Order: sequence, then C-alpha cells, then structure tokens
Amino acid sequence: MTEIIICIGLISISVYLMILIYIFVGTLRHDIEYTKNKPYVSVIITAHNERRNIASCLDAICQQSYPAKKLEIIIVNDRSTDNTGDIIRLYQKQNTKIKVITIEETQQKSPKKFALDKGISTTQGEIILTTDADCIPPIHWVSKVVSCFTPETGMVVGFAPLRRTSWWLSPLMCIDALVAGLTAQATLGWGHAVTCTGRNIAYRKRVFSEAGGFSGIEHILTGDDDLFMQKVARQTDWKIGFIVDPLSAVYSTAPVKWSHFLTQRKRHISGSKYFPRIIQVGYVSYFVSKMYIVSLFIICLLIGTGYYFSLTLLLFFLLPTMIMLSWFSYKTGQIHLLIYYPFWEIYYLITNLFLAPFALTGHINWGERHAA
Repeated sequence: MTEIIICIGLISISVYLMILIYIFVGTLRHDIEYTKNKPYVSVIITAHNERRNIASCLDAICQQSYPAKKLEIIIVNDRSTDNTGDIIRLYQKQNTKIKVITIEETQQKSPKKFALDKGISTTQGEIILTTDADCIPPIHWVSKVVSCFTPETGMVVGFAPLRRTSWWLSPLMCIDALVAGLTAQATLGWGHAVTCTGRNIAYRKRVFSEAGGFSGIEHILTGDDDLFMQKVARQTDWKIGFIVDPLSAVYSTAPVKWSHFLTQRKRHISGSKYFPRIIQVGYVSYFVSKMYIVSLFIICLLIGTGYYFSLTLLLFFLLPTMIMLSWFSYKTGQIHLLIYYPFWEIYYLITNLFLAPFALTGHINWGERHAA
C-alpha cells in the first residue's frame, strides 16, 4: 500500500512539475510584434440593464487616444428593461460615431453571442474590439491593442483584471484573473489557444468570417471569447497574440455577493466541458496533481512525521507558481495581490472540487450582471 501511495505521489508531482515547466517556458516563448498602422476600428459594447455602468463605459470609449476619424462605436442594447436605452441615445446625439442596435428578444440560448453577432454584422472596421458595459477601458486601450495587429496577426487577447470590492472574497477572484492572464499568455506562447476574456479581445473582421463566426457554438451559453478563440486557432492560419501592457488592461468589478460569485464561477467552469479534449485533460491533471500534493502534505502533518518533508512539499507546491505570478503581476501592475496567493490555492481547490460537478452537469442561467 505504501508503495502505491509513493508511486501515485511521484506521478502527481511529476505531472505538476511538467505543467509548471510548460507554463514557464510558454511565458518565455511569448513574443509579440508591434506596428504603427492605424486601420479603421469598430468597438462593440453589449449592454443588458446597465444603467449604472453604461455612461462611464461610453465616456472612456469616446475619450480614446486613437484617431476619432478611424473609430466607430457600436452599442447593442440587449433587451434592457431599465433606462439603459435612454442613456445610450443621449450619447448618440452627442457623438455621430456611435451606432445603436436594439434587440427586443433573443433567438439563441446564448444572448451574448446573438448580440455580438448583430453588432459585428453592422461594423465597417477592419479590426473589431469587444468589451463589456461595466468596464472602463484606459485611454490608450484601442491604440495599444491595435498596435499588435501585424500582417500575420488575426486576433489579440488582452489582460482582463478585476477590481477589489471587499477585503476577503474579491482579492481571491482578482488572483483568479491574474492566473487566467498568465495561463493565456503562456499557452499562446506555445501557439495553443486555451483561454481569454471577452471584455478585452480583438480580431479582424475577416477572421470572424473565416472562422465561421459563432456557428457550432451558438447553442452554448458561454464561449463568445475562449471557445471562439479556439475556433480561430483550429480553422484559420492567423496568429493569436497576447498583450501584457497595463495600459491595455480592461478592468471589471469582482462580484460582491456570494450568490453572484457562485453563479459566475459555475458559469466559467461550465464552459470548459466544451473545450478540446487535450485542454480538458490538462486542466484535470493539474487539479488532481494539486489535490494529491495537498492531501499528502495534510497527512504528513496529521501523523506527526516528516515535518521537513512536509515543509519541502509545501514550498514545492507554492513557490514555482508564486515566482511566475510575481513576474506577470509586476508586468501588469498587480504585484500587490501576491499576498493573497497562498489563500487563493485553498480557494481554488475548494471551489473547483465542489462546484465543478454542478457546473458540468447542471443547468446554468446567464442571469443579471451583478452591478445592474
């Protein structure tokens, strides 16, 4: 029995180590080129009952440093029942570059994809940038992201951090976003499209067409970002880049209530069941190896033997990821979050262990945005 436990432990440690090496080397391999070209750009914002947020978002978009004559703003008012539409129309009167599309009812299981599809069909820009109505993109956002579109680049993924809203739950979700950004950069460094966040992505309009748009994933509630990016990687030869520059980061607000957090977390996990099998195997292997290492650490502490081994195991578990996160957080201006990293490991294991079965098998509603 002891031999079996040791064997499983060695396998788990080996798998964990190989995944860490994969991420580390991926970040080193990541390289992005820049161009000074200024193509015509379309920014698409989807809004559903966003009366509290839409004005701030539009102010930020209208004040972009990108040449105004080469920028159009398309707002898709998606079945809003508050006064979101009134606010949008007020801005439209003040800025002729703003176009408004109103959706009275959706015809898909995924309202977000339906709204984006409607918006994209009206765009005139060569490059499409998408963000959410509860976001405030920095003034150089469009300029920074567009500068990454070299002739061979078809899609650019940006960092999408979260703002703290409390002292204990939201910092853990901020680490979540930090880890997602590191994962996106590392995997794209290997040329593998795994994850991205819809509030900060951009792609050529022709790439959307060549990839078949959202066809094949239109029935899935989530995936207007990562599942679409995976389609682009599979069905086209375009390069996908990741931009780390803090001036291109688009923040959103972390959920305040537990109910909003749980719904969002389940929604994110639920989308992974549609990932390619190799990506699913990678995620499961990473999670299982982590669980085994932590379990082994706890067992060693409980039986009161092998304290030095336990400490070595703990350091092996925490330090490599913390070192990589330190570099990424420094590059993105998030270094202050590292103090929460050890607590995030506990949060990550518990939430995935208990929420994954429900998220992968149960029904998930899109629901209202937490800030609405």
